[in-house]
Amino acid sequence: MILKRFVGPFLIFFVFFLSAEVSVAEEAKTSVVDTSKALDPSRPKTKFFSRYEFKEDEAGNETSVIDSLYDFPINNDWSVRLQAPVKYRNPVSGAESQTGMGDITVRVANKTFTTNGGSPWFLALETKWDTASDVTLGSGKNRAAPTLFGFLKVPSLGLLAFPQVQTFFTMGGDKSRTDVNFTSFKLPMLKKLPNRYYFFVDPFFAWDHARDEQSTGTLDLEYGRFVNSSTMLYVRPGTTLWGDNSAFSFKYNVEIGFRLFL
Repeated sequence: MILKRFVGPFLIFFVFFLSAEVSVAEEAKTSVVDTSKALDPSRPKTKFFSRYEFKEDEAGNETSVIDSLYDFPINNDWSVRLQAPVKYRNPVSGAESQTGMGDITVRVANKTFTTNGGSPWFLALETKWDTASDVTLGSGKNRAAPTLFGFLKVPSLGLLAFPQVQTFFTMGGDKSRTDVNFTSFKLPMLKKLPNRYYFFVDPFFAWDHARDEQSTGTLDLEYGRFVNSSTMLYVRPGTTLWGDNSAFSFKYNVEIGFRLFL
């Protein structure tokens, strides 16, 4: 049953979430912390993110992912990101389920310029490598994506925004698999709430150049909390808005995780 898949992860999440009440309440007595500092990518810091995601596509295939992300600064302007997922896929067709490593992601980013308003912008090269232990757990292609992303603050509304544009193209891999070539745009926005809670809206739009410019839109909604100035806990459901049966669409997903900024 679907419920059983979530019981363990959700219990762990809410134990941490509720136990955080004590630490947050105690710290609030002595200090007020600007949590946006942790999220500002222009401030060099080591980041460690971990998440569990369950996803079901339109055909009924189920995928569970345990994903770890490690991002570290080289200096004040350059950073490197490594991301390694472990996947479990349960196909609806009755074929054998698979568990193993997914495709590893590497990103090198540079703080390129800062606007007159103080918003930093970055140029990056993101690469995804065909490292999946089974053909059903990855794309079968090596991919690269020139990337532009930024960080915007709207203090009057308590909003933080993280716009990002990428164009992926294929750099080899399994010749029997369809080439990857698409452009995506993301405009995640975070709204600060009282007592260090927050609400995060994450729309994603993609145009698949390898499939006659087919467009897809998805939306994730995240609710979470800063346990302290450097740790976030969250729960995050999502679904597809349009573009069913595309390379990016799915019926629904649910994700829980934490983000640590050191």
